[in-house]
Amino acid sequence: MLTLAERVARADGVDAVVDVLSYSLTSARAFTRICRELIEASRPEQALQWAERGLSQCGTGRVDHGLASGIRNIEWDAV
Repeated sequence: MLTLAERVARADGVDAVVDVLSYSLTSARAFTRICRELIEASRPEQALQWAERGLSQCGTGRVDHGLASGIRNIEWDAV
């Protein structure tokens, strides 16, 4: 479900959406959502940076499986 802030940010583009989503990075899921936005915007390098940051900050015990699989997909696409 999109928050009002996300809906407004969409009008300004992916950078604005990432800014809104990055406001509260309390879970791996937040990082996964940012990665998906960046991948959909054809920005895999930035998505990979956010995924790596998410893994670093959330630790391996709290990893969102979408985040881990997203990293694998980004790395394979880059090859």
